[in-house]
Amino acid sequence: MNVSSPNTPGLRELQEKDALRKILSHLQTINKQQHHPKPILLKIAPDLTVSQVDDVIDLAMEIHLDGLVASNTTISREGLITTDNVVKETGGLSGLPVQQRSTELVRYIHQKTNGQIPIIASGGIFTAADVKAKLDAGASLIQVWTGFIYEGPGIVGKVLRF
Repeated sequence: MNVSSPNTPGLRELQEKDALRKILSHLQTINKQQHHPKPILLKIAPDLTVSQVDDVIDLAMEIHLDGLVASNTTISREGLITTDNVVKETGGLSGLPVQQRSTELVRYIHQKTNGQIPIIASGGIFTAADVKAKLDAGASLIQVWTGFIYEGPGIVGKVLRF
């Protein structure tokens, strides 16, 4: 489940603990009633505060989520350089602008949960070294988005050569 898209007005407000508890608890109830329940994962924003990440972790452990995806796109424009030194665009940035924060989130979640919840790392993965960094931080799986767009299906073989 993704409630972290900055491109959908008001969606990120659903990352607050009370809203998430209502949504995820309801999804878990429905899922458990299915003949073949599916894994439920939550994709989080890289822009959450430590307190918000702690709330997400606590909730994920409490309601037995199957995993977390760290992370979606960022609204931060830190470190971006333009010709006129003014960043005018809005919306989420992916790829390299989110790479470091995504890895930090993976590491933090892994350490905070003692590896008890699977983490899918997403954000700024273009090379085998990027994959290794995410795995070393505690990721269980890797999700490639922006790199796939820029490099096509050949990126799979490229990121597996570490």
